[in-house]
Amino acid sequence: MVFAGAAARVEQAGVPAVHISASTGDGIDLLRHFAGGRWPRPCIAEMGGKNAIIVDDTADLDEAVTGVVQSRTGYAGQKCSACSRVILLDSIHDAFIQRLADAVMSLRIGAAEDPATQVGPVIDGRAQKRIRDYLEIGRREGRVVVDRSMEGAGYAVGPVVIADIEPAHRLAQEEIFGPVLAVMRASSFEQALQLANGTAYAWGDNFYGQLGNGTSGISVFSTTPLPVSSTGPGGVALTAIAAGAVHTCALAEGTAAAPSCAS
Repeated sequence: MVFAGAAARVEQAGVPAVHISASTGDGIDLLRHFAGGRWPRPCIAEMGGKNAIIVDDTADLDEAVTGVVQSRTGYAGQKCSACSRVILLDSIHDAFIQRLADAVMSLRIGAAEDPATQVGPVIDGRAQKRIRDYLEIGRREGRVVVDRSMEGAGYAVGPVVIADIEPAHRLAQEEIFGPVLAVMRASSFEQALQLANGTAYAWGDNFYGQLGNGTSGISVFSTTPLPVSSTGPGGVALTAIAAGAVHTCALAEGTAAAPSCAS
C-alpha cells in the first residue's frame, strides 16, 4: 500500500500493482497515472469516507456515546473509517447530545508521544487549517455544541461537535479528516437509514440499538462498496473504490496517454 504523494516510489517495472489510500481527487489522479506511463499496472484506490453511526431509542446511550467519541477522535479523526456523522432519533436526541458533550469535554488533548493523550495533533499545518476552515462552515450551517478546536500546542485541533446539520450541508457531505462531528436528527429509523446513505461516500456505517432478535448490540448495515474491475482494450485492469461510485478506466492499447474514465 502507498499513500498520496508517493507515486515516485513505484515508478519502476518491479512494482506489479498499487493499493492507494488517498482523497478522492488524489486517488483519481493516481489511477490515471498508474494506468499510463511506461509500465501500466493495476491500481486499487480507497478514497475517503463520511461514516455515520445511527443511535435509536433502544440503545444503551452510555455505550453509544463511548463508541461515537472513540471512533471520531481516534487518531484525531484522521482515518477514513472514523465516525463523521451521528444520526439520532428524536426521542433520544437531547439526552444523547448532553452525554456526548460531557464525554468530549472530558477528553485529554496533548502530545502524541504522551500515553495519557486521548486526542493528539493532526499531521501538519495544512490539515490544521483545513479542519478549522470546516469549523467556520459548521458555525454557519449548524449549532456548535462543543468547540475545543483551539486547545493544545503545535498542530493540535481539539474535538468539535456541531448539531442541527441538514442533509445538504457541507458538514454532512464532505470528508473533513479531523475531529469534527456532525449531529443529525431523524424522526424514524427509516429516515435515519436514508440520511446515513445520503452521501457520495460508502465505507462503514453502524447502529446502536436492539437487533431484530431483541439482543442489544451494534449492527453494521453498510460497508465498503464492492470494487469493480474493468479490463481496457490494452488489457490494463483498473479498480476504483471512489466515494461510493465506481470509476471504470480503460487505457487504449499501445498508448502512454492518461486513460478515459467514466463513472
